[in-house]
This record gives sequence, structure tokens and C-alpha cells, in this order.
Amino acid sequence: MHSDKKIRWGNRTRAAFLCVFLSLSSGAAFAGEIVAIVHPGNAATEFSVDDLKKIFMMNRKNWPDGTGITIWLPAWGSDEMNALTTKVIKCGSEANLKKYYLTAIFQQKIVEIPTSVRDEQEAARLVATNAGGIAIVDESKIPGDTGVKVVRIKDF
Repeated sequence: MHSDKKIRWGNRTRAAFLCVFLSLSSGAAFAGEIVAIVHPGNAATEFSVDDLKKIFMMNRKNWPDGTGITIWLPAWGSDEMNALTTKVIKCGSEANLKKYYLTAIFQQKIVEIPTSVRDEQEAARLVATNAGGIAIVDESKIPGDTGVKVVRIKDF
């Protein structure tokens, strides 16, 4: 009986260690800071996580000046998409985000799933040429002189 307690305690200790390790390693997975990029004419200077959640869940359709918001999602499977699903939208996974978008289409709340980009270069090119554009990127991967405005995410 005494050895059973040791085994259970050992399993709990290993599980706790694994949780701590995974939480520390998941935060260190990004090479740079995750930021939003918008068209340079956009008046935004900072986004809260809640602001971005409303935008990427397509509950907010226009910028304050009335310009329609055009979303470009990070590449599926990327660290940036992981940050969007776990830290911004907090839906847990890409699969859950896809389910959300498909349900919204079925309910006629949106017309289509936002387009995903291959990388930061494509995101920057698209956002720079669209007044309502927004994307989530790793700041360290944005090519120089792209013509986009980098906007910090507070409380991220």
C-alpha cells in the first residue's frame, strides 16, 4: 500500500513537471514578437487581445473610419496560427477555429473563411495593398521596408 502511494506521487510529479516544461517551452517557440500588421493608413496604434479576437472571429467588420476589415490568417500549422488560436481567440486549436468559421458560414454570419497566407512576406504584401487589411505575424520575419504598420498587442 505504501508503494502504491509512491507510484501515484511519482506519476503526479512527472505530470506536473511535464505541464511546467510544456508551458515554458510553448512560450519560447516564437523567434520574435507576435504582432498585428495593418495598412499604413490605418489609425490603430495598439490592439488588445479582445480587439483582435473580435476582428478574427469576424464579429467586427469595419475599422472606426468605416473601412471594411480584410483578414489574412497566418499559415495553417504555423507558430503564428498557434498564437492566434491559443492566445487571441482562445479556441484551443486550428480545428476549432475552422469549425467556428464553418458554423458561421452555415448560419450565414460570414460568406467564407478568411484566406491564409504562406508567410510574412505574403501577409505584408497583401496588407500593404489593402486599406482594410490585417494579419498576425512574427515581427522578426517581416521583410524590411514592406509598407505596413506594425501594431503591438497589449496584454499578450
